[in-house]
Amino acid sequence: MIVEGDEALSKGIGMVPENDSTGVFVNAAPSMSLRNNRFLIASDLRLIREILDLEHRRGQTPITTIKEWPARRKGQMDVVYPSWEKAPITFNSFLAYELPVLKELLDTKLAQALGEAKTYNDQDSVRLIERLLDILKGVPRVGAEVVPQGSILQQVISGRFIFNETERFPRKTD
Repeated sequence: MIVEGDEALSKGIGMVPENDSTGVFVNAAPSMSLRNNRFLIASDLRLIREILDLEHRRGQTPITTIKEWPARRKGQMDVVYPSWEKAPITFNSFLAYELPVLKELLDTKLAQALGEAKTYNDQDSVRLIERLLDILKGVPRVGAEVVPQGSILQQVISGRFIFNETERFPRKTD
């Protein structure tokens, strides 16, 4: 059984005893230097991914995700990252081609969110959006069609999971 996301950190999930399971911590940990020696850090990439992912999965607007980010980030620091130390296996899910693809999908959404944040004089959101726009400045645009169908990035850009578990693991019928 594979359990993905924050739900995997819950005790008692599934029917596999804890001593019969192996944890794999998957994290986007970019080691990329952008223009002017600015580095892309994991929390910025997580937010970029989250804006698109939550829009697909929950219909949540980018400005809502951005406003909620400080609280979500605190939760990640309190709950998610401590599990990293417990996982016997870690996997870096950052893909070298993902920023150009994400920029193509995110630029307009961030510009709209910036307008909304300025309208409501939400300076925290304005600073955060401007930081994301600055990160994306100078990154070339690449269309999502270059992303392989089996890529973990498909979930972020299209809202589709890499595979449909009912197709891979059909339920038995009597």
